[in-house]
Amino acid sequence: MESNNLNIRTIIYSMPIYRLFYMSICVIMIIIATVGLIVVFTNKYTTLIPASGGIYKVASINNIRYIDPIFANNNTEISISKLVYSGLLKKKGNEYVFDIAESLNKSADGLNLTIKLKKAKFSDGSDLTSSDVAYTIELIQDSLINSPHHKDWKNIEVSIIDKENISLQLKASINNIEEALTQGIIKKSEWVTLPKGSLSLSNLNINAIGSGPYKLSNTVEQNKILNEVDLEINNNYKIINALPYIKSIVFKVFSDKSNIYSEIRKGENYTTLGVDPSELAPILKDNGNIKIISAKMYRSFGLFFNPNNDKNLADISYRSDLRNSINIDKIISTVLGNYANKASYIYNKNYDNPISNSYIINKNNYENRNINIYTVNNPDLIKVANLIKDDWSKIGIVAQIKTSEIGEFHQDIVKNRNFSVLLFAVDTYNDNDIYNLWHSSGRVYPGSNITNYYSLTLDNNLEGLILLSNNNADKQAVTTLYNNINDELYKNVAWVPLYNPYMIFTSDKDLKINSITHIYNTYEFLEGLDAAYINTEKVYSIFSIDKIYKKISDFVH
Repeated sequence: MESNNLNIRTIIYSMPIYRLFYMSICVIMIIIATVGLIVVFTNKYTTLIPASGGIYKVASINNIRYIDPIFANNNTEISISKLVYSGLLKKKGNEYVFDIAESLNKSADGLNLTIKLKKAKFSDGSDLTSSDVAYTIELIQDSLINSPHHKDWKNIEVSIIDKENISLQLKASINNIEEALTQGIIKKSEWVTLPKGSLSLSNLNINAIGSGPYKLSNTVEQNKILNEVDLEINNNYKIINALPYIKSIVFKVFSDKSNIYSEIRKGENYTTLGVDPSELAPILKDNGNIKIISAKMYRSFGLFFNPNNDKNLADISYRSDLRNSINIDKIISTVLGNYANKASYIYNKNYDNPISNSYIINKNNYENRNINIYTVNNPDLIKVANLIKDDWSKIGIVAQIKTSEIGEFHQDIVKNRNFSVLLFAVDTYNDNDIYNLWHSSGRVYPGSNITNYYSLTLDNNLEGLILLSNNNADKQAVTTLYNNINDELYKNVAWVPLYNPYMIFTSDKDLKINSITHIYNTYEFLEGLDAAYINTEKVYSIFSIDKIYKKISDFVH
């Protein structure tokens, strides 16, 4: 061997320099070509796919007292609950898909639902049966429990058929029953031995066992207040659905939004909901690993007129001038950083037709006419009110802004209709919201028709809308009624719709999650975490088919 090495060395040393140069060039070219072929082959026959792993962090200012699905109430609690407790259905983007349920059959009138369950297990390995489902529903329906979800189930009767089948009887048609069926299911044997009156004080509110994609791994308390909840993958979930990609999720509670923004600017990749638009620029400047996500909300901010408290408002031309003098574009750009769009008179998931802001302002003389704007003590709403005040001053109107805290606002201002002009938001997610807001039957508290508006034509259109919606009528017929309602509210200036805000999120730049264009509740964004991912890896294309790879991945886990 030594002799051979000497021979090779002797040959190399005996070569002319120019031959050594050419030989070196050839070797380098062969290496480059080989690397190139490997890269081309890799790019052509491999693909980038989601990979398991990663830690996702969520920051909130909501206190966490409950993560069980019976008592969870604020957005953070509900977000955690939906990850730990699976329901009969779950939301995937804009659709509802089976979770615990294997099949769902509706009767012809839609009032009877027969549901077959998958062979699901709780995170401790015990079976989830129809008895657990029935107990969860009955517990929520019990008035002694005082569950915030009671209203979703008050007109539904539940019956156990056998271990795997259950029946739900609806006393009346329920709008979006699918949403109710996402209700998380608890383990009956854990809860049933406890007195119902003390359930809200039990440690099961935090430490109970669920059957969702994640399970509780750790909690952190400070001064007996829960300020961190850590979740990890529940491997038993793979029995009914694919396991999530993200290895662990951390929910951390802060005292206020400014502390969250400070942590993000320092480099923490927190997701937080409802970001102030004014904070976006400094956040993006200081933390390059953060991205901004926004989604339209089913919420309309506007001005509501109450002629009973200000007789001048009975004049439709006066109301028109109040509307037409407002620069909505300036409000959206100045206060909301353009994270909003102009509202229509009925902003709805099936209808988005804002009225043009190109009004011809009537130059009536309103010099020294006084008016009061009532709103909540909220920085953004106060800014909006001041811009409206400035606009109205240009046509001679002197506006005063009256603010109160949210509790007092609802109790004294809204409930008693104690305002002349109200600046506030209404939810218009579905047709029932529109009906409740404008039908004359809601003029007396607890009705939602806070302007005391009455029109027989409008009532008929609203009643027709509910009838068509409940019977899955032709979309064109529904749109015609939307147009009729929108036109009447516009012509009579029943209120002044201003803007539909976007919900703004910060998020880890590497997070890949289903796109959300519209959002009703802020926790909807976090519902998609069970299918989201942070890490990626390259595999040969033959293994990139999602179902094949996920089965292999879940088997490994």
